[in-house]
Amino acid sequence: MVSLEARALAAAKRLKTPSQEQLPKFSGIDENTSVSEASAHTNSLYGSDFFDETESKLGSVSTTARNGVLTDDIKAEIDIVPTSLERETSNKLREAVPLGTLRFDRQKLYGREEYIAKLNDALFQVNRHATVELILIAGPSGSGKTALATSIQGDVERSPRGVYLQGKFDLAVREQPYTAVATALQDLCCRAREILGQEGFEQFQEAIRKNLDSMENQLLHGIIPSMSHIAPLPETAATRTDFRASIKLDDQKNRLHYAFVKFIRVACAAFSPLVIFLDDLQWADISSLDLLKVIMLDQGSANLMVIGTYRSNEVSPDLSKTIQEFRTPDKEAPKRQLLLSGQESKRNLKVSTFSTQSSNRQLTLPSQEIIGSNSRLTELTLGNLTVRDVKHIIMSLLSLEEESIAKPLAEVLHRRTLGNPNFLKTLITVLYEDNLLSFNVGTMQWTWDLQEIEKSSFASDNVVDLTRRGIERNSSKEMHHLLLCVACLGNICEEKYIRLVWKKSNVGNTSERLLQQLLGQAVKQMFLERIGTSQFRYSHDAVKEAAISLVPRDEFDALLQQVGGILFEELSKEELEAMLFLVADLLHNSDWPNNKLSQLLLRAAQKAKGVSAFSSASFYALHGIKRLPQVWKSENVQLALKLHTIAAEAERCLGNLPQAKLLCKSVIGQLTVPKLEKMQAQKILIDMLIHEEDDFTVSLNYSLDLLSEDIGCRFPRGKAGQVLGAIHAIKQMKAETSIPSAYTIKDLPMMTDPMRVYGMEIMRMATYSAFFAGQPILMLMIINRRIQWCFKYGFHASMATAYATMASVFMHKLGDWERGRRMAAVAVQLVEKAKALGVCGDVEQDTVIRLHFLVTPWIKPARSVCTQLIDGYKTC
Repeated sequence: MVSLEARALAAAKRLKTPSQEQLPKFSGIDENTSVSEASAHTNSLYGSDFFDETESKLGSVSTTARNGVLTDDIKAEIDIVPTSLERETSNKLREAVPLGTLRFDRQKLYGREEYIAKLNDALFQVNRHATVELILIAGPSGSGKTALATSIQGDVERSPRGVYLQGKFDLAVREQPYTAVATALQDLCCRAREILGQEGFEQFQEAIRKNLDSMENQLLHGIIPSMSHIAPLPETAATRTDFRASIKLDDQKNRLHYAFVKFIRVACAAFSPLVIFLDDLQWADISSLDLLKVIMLDQGSANLMVIGTYRSNEVSPDLSKTIQEFRTPDKEAPKRQLLLSGQESKRNLKVSTFSTQSSNRQLTLPSQEIIGSNSRLTELTLGNLTVRDVKHIIMSLLSLEEESIAKPLAEVLHRRTLGNPNFLKTLITVLYEDNLLSFNVGTMQWTWDLQEIEKSSFASDNVVDLTRRGIERNSSKEMHHLLLCVACLGNICEEKYIRLVWKKSNVGNTSERLLQQLLGQAVKQMFLERIGTSQFRYSHDAVKEAAISLVPRDEFDALLQQVGGILFEELSKEELEAMLFLVADLLHNSDWPNNKLSQLLLRAAQKAKGVSAFSSASFYALHGIKRLPQVWKSENVQLALKLHTIAAEAERCLGNLPQAKLLCKSVIGQLTVPKLEKMQAQKILIDMLIHEEDDFTVSLNYSLDLLSEDIGCRFPRGKAGQVLGAIHAIKQMKAETSIPSAYTIKDLPMMTDPMRVYGMEIMRMATYSAFFAGQPILMLMIINRRIQWCFKYGFHASMATAYATMASVFMHKLGDWERGRRMAAVAVQLVEKAKALGVCGDVEQDTVIRLHFLVTPWIKPARSVCTQLIDGYKTC
């Protein structure tokens, strides 16, 4: 006869309930004690008659159990236990041990022991040797990639300063840039104070402030809004004109990557280890993949582990190229990074140690000499489980001790699912729901009928079909509508947005009480997972696909548009800005009023361009153009102009030059568009000519024609005229007035005439073309014209690069070293003026590199200019 206490412990063991925490401890009995040993021990304490009576009572009420849960009748009968110790055991059992429940969440990962060992080894390397580890896990859908990646989460978070971050890419919102990276780093910013403690958090804040300048901080805020918890933007930065307008898009992307690298370095010094899990890389946007490459190839980080999972049968060309680059990294990359990361570790990264209230250890940010080339790639490829693995899962899940009992069922399930872990889990759940697998409370054992399972008609080769069947059987119309609403809101959605969409889109009962019941039921049935206290996500992509497949595609598309409209109309300005990409994705194919939709897509394109997500910017801009019925109609001109310009810039950065040219020429050819408003399209076209044509005279002649026709700024094309013009230019630059004093520079007003500003931009590009076309005399004339215009019409930032170039001409071509030195000093003062006015853009890097390559080494020791050269390099 088996005692009640032994039954409690045995049930806890079978159901994988942590009995040591939830049940009282009995002397001589633990969760590893066999039933016979526990029975003998408790009989010696209480006598066999008491437990005979208990066994009889339990047997008489077993038929009143419903759905594997102790009913009130059973609870009343179990209260026969007379002593406080047995009564506490009984109460704990009723509350903590849900009888007959399939506890998938308590199962270990069978058949993945080798992979888990490799993950643990990588984590050990990060903890012990401060390495940077990249783990790529491939496998078909449902093979357990996510479960494997999260298997080390507990070990990471048990470290005093360890943090495990998760982000997921989504096919439905693939055009949203940096989604998974932003989600992970958002979580880091929100949890930093909790993990580090107040003292450590303040040190983290101070390190961020010291190592990220205002420009980098502003760039990161555009992607990670919760950066405001750590380093809020000052009021002046928030209200000042966006600095990105004066920076080339290629340079802007480099600066964004550099800002991310610096943020990750500081985070790696504060958190140890820092683990970032990026799920479903096969749906990652190209901007995220580029950023991932930059982070992993950086030689200045430590204590970092990045885990990426992807479906091996759905690899995108962009992901395939990225993985190949990880396998065969650029041999020159470490050399280029050395200049940046080694010096940064010693000089610019002011953070040296972090300490927390929970740990007396201190982490020193490693220098380049300590780190070396410390990145390592580990690739894991998951396949299906074997019959043996399935058998072990069945034995653990159903608390079976004999393999012979589990093997026949395991063989049937393996044959049905081919060993796919998610398919297996879904099939077992369906068997349970159809009472083909049930728990007998009387015998405290699971039972099944193999013949009935074999004859069952719900077999499917597709886990989505099987999941859809489960949703149809176990959910109401309201539940299905809720699942569809969640599917419209991205990977992770806030409960407040679910509530908003639920109330506005549901034609039936929209009560808050029903919504809470449905959310609880969805979590219980493992359709959704709750994250924290106010967020939800699908438990698996198959559940989301199954829920969507239950309705016709046009009906779901209509819901997408409805949800997008609700969010656009109901969200506050700040909330809409944060969810702009999602709203644009929901509505880009909708039947909204064309102009209104195009304006929304323009906002999304501008935001994507601002974070250097050029693929997304092009997508939104081109869709915005497509939705304009008469593109160049008078009321659409400004909207069409902005959309064409952004699309052309993005396509150029993506290397799609033919498409970019067509967009530029579409703007330039419009007679109704003023010349000044075509300026950006003209600049993009000239830039493409500079970088595309082998003969730089093409871009030079185009620039000179443009200056002559649009602005009336003419340059001689013949040799004689150019020589006379160059002599005149040299005379002007030799005049004492060409070296302005500091007071003169300070008092120079800004150039405000838009046509003159336009001319300065074109002349700056013409200077490059003339240099590479081998026309130094014409280049000298153009530079002189730029300087004279600034004295006549007002200060322009490119005046600094003009003086830097002229300084090198006077020193190396004319032999006037003193005047060259003085011109170099003027160039430095002009850069400072541009920075003070917030219009510096990429002028600083151009000026610094010209001065410290072509001027300063001839008037100062070479060692004294190294710091300035590195500053110029890092801003490129």
